[in-house]
Amino acid sequence: MKQEKLILKDENTNKEIGFVLYEVDEGNKVLTILSTQVHQEYQGQGKAKILMENIVKFAVERGYKIESFCSYATNYLSKNPL
Repeated sequence: MKQEKLILKDENTNKEIGFVLYEVDEGNKVLTILSTQVHQEYQGQGKAKILMENIVKFAVERGYKIESFCSYATNYLSKNPL
């Protein structure tokens, strides 16, 4: 499986705000979240939540089950079940 990134960019500057690093197992229809990162100047502004909402939407639209090795994602998913 290859690692991929879902990137969130600032609409005004096109600068990367943060990303979710993930892998997809197509055979088992599983998306595994490996890491959620938000650059320091954007932390505390709800950007990680936006990243999670987007990766969940991506997974659900494709029929993937979500697993997580990322503490932020695991916490988010426990509070926002699919």
